[in-house]
Amino acid sequence: MDVYDVTLRQDIDPPFGAFSLPHWAQGQEVRARDISKDRNWARLSFGVRIGRPLPAAHRCVPDDPASDAIDATKEERAASLHRQIRIGGSDPNAVADAIKTLSSKGLITEIRPVRAQVFQRSPSKDPAAAVTGKPGSWALEAIDADVALGKMPGDPDIRVAVLDSGISRDHKEFRGKVSGGYDFVTLGAEDWSHPGMGTLIGDIRHRDSNWDDDGGHGSHVAGTIGALGLDMPVGAAGLCSLMAYRVLGTAIENGSKVGVGTPGDIDAAVKEATDRGAHVINLSLGLGASSGLAPHARVIRYARMRNVVTVAASGNHGTNSPVYPGAVPGVITVGAIDPFGRVTAFSGWGPHLDITAPGSSIYSADLDNGYRFRDGTSHAAPFVSATAALIISLGRARHVTFKESTIRRLIRDNARTEGRPTDPRRGAGVLNMARALEAAGNLIDNHRRDREAPEPPWPFGFGPSEIAASNMRS
Repeated sequence: MDVYDVTLRQDIDPPFGAFSLPHWAQGQEVRARDISKDRNWARLSFGVRIGRPLPAAHRCVPDDPASDAIDATKEERAASLHRQIRIGGSDPNAVADAIKTLSSKGLITEIRPVRAQVFQRSPSKDPAAAVTGKPGSWALEAIDADVALGKMPGDPDIRVAVLDSGISRDHKEFRGKVSGGYDFVTLGAEDWSHPGMGTLIGDIRHRDSNWDDDGGHGSHVAGTIGALGLDMPVGAAGLCSLMAYRVLGTAIENGSKVGVGTPGDIDAAVKEATDRGAHVINLSLGLGASSGLAPHARVIRYARMRNVVTVAASGNHGTNSPVYPGAVPGVITVGAIDPFGRVTAFSGWGPHLDITAPGSSIYSADLDNGYRFRDGTSHAAPFVSATAALIISLGRARHVTFKESTIRRLIRDNARTEGRPTDPRRGAGVLNMARALEAAGNLIDNHRRDREAPEPPWPFGFGPSEIAASNMRS
C-alpha cells in the first residue's frame, strides 16, 4: 500500500480541519467529496483512503485514540496539527493521481512517504570499561541520583511516558508502576524498506491496548526510569509512574534486534501521551532527516505548548549529524558517557546536544523477567527524563508548576563540568540530578520571597504558581 502523510495549506479548513475526518486506522476507501463539500477535493477517485493520522484531544471515546474528534483545540490548531492528513491506497496510480490533483491546486505544503525505518540500533561496542560494585550502581553514583532521591523520592501522580518498543507487562520491576499506554505500531512486510531487509518479528500490524515489549529495548529504558529496584537499582525517577507507548516494532538485522517504525506512529504516540497527561516524554530513538521540515517538529511543538518535557537520545552514530527528534528545538537531547566519565565514541553530538549522562554498561530490566547490560545514548536519555520527573514532583509538593523550558534550563545549568573547557561532545556537561533538584528548590524559595515583596517582580503573564526561566537567578 502506498501511503503519504500530507500537510495541507492553512486555509483548507473543513469544520475543524483534519480532525473532522475519520482516523486513518478507521478509514475506508472513499471519495473525498464524501467527507468535504470543498470542490478542490471532489476529483479524488475511488480507491484512495483519506484520514487523519493523529488522535484528537477531544474525542467521543476517550480511551480510543481512533475515536471521532469532537473539535480541534487551540493548541492543535496553533501547532498546525489540524492540517495533517494521510492519503493512501492499494492502487498506487490512484494515490499518485490524488496527490497530483491536490498539489496542482496548491493545496499541499509538504508530503512525506510513510515507510518503516530503523530508529534504534545498538552501537559498536567501545573498549570494555571496568564496572565494579553492584550492577548498575556506577551510573546512579555518577549523577548523584541517590542524593536526589533522598531529597525527593518522586510522586506517583507524575507520569513519564516511554515511547519505545513497549514495556514488559509481566516483569516484576514494573508491578503497579505503569499507569496506561497504547500500541501504535502498524507495520507490514510491504513497509519494511531498509536496505538490510531484516525480518520483522512480534506484534507489528494492529494498533491496540497491548503495549507489551517484544524487543527488550523499551523495558530496559523504562527500568532505568521507574523500576521498583528489586534485583536492580531503583529507577532514577523513584516513585513516579510510567506510561507505555509502543511505537517501534522489532526486526532481526544481521543477527541483532533493531527497532523499526514510522515517524507517523511516533507522532501519534507523542500526541496521545500529551493528551493523556504525561508530564515527561522519553524518546530513546532517532532518525536523520534529508530535507524538508524536521521530523516530529509539529507534534513536539504541541507537547511543549501543553508544558510537557520532551527528552531524546542524541544517536549512536558518533558524529555531529542531527538526529530527530533530538535535534528538534526545545527537546532535551542527551549524549552518553562511560564509567570513566569519558564521552563514548558512539555518542552523537553537535549544536543540538544539551547534556550527557551514563550510557555505557547500563544495567536494567529485560524480557522474560530478566536483566542485562546495554550501551547507547538511548540508555542515557532516561536519566534525564527521571530528573525532569523529580523536578516536577518537587514543584507539585510545593504547589508550584515549572514551565518545561525552565526544567530544561535547570538540568543544563546544573550539569557537572569538572573544570573542562567547553566541549561540543558533552553539551553543557554531565547530568547531576542532585544539583538540578537543589536549584529547583532554590528557585521556588526565591520566587516566594519575590511574591512577598511589595511589588512582585515576576514577568507579566506568569502567575504566582508558575515559574518561568526568566525568574531564575544565578
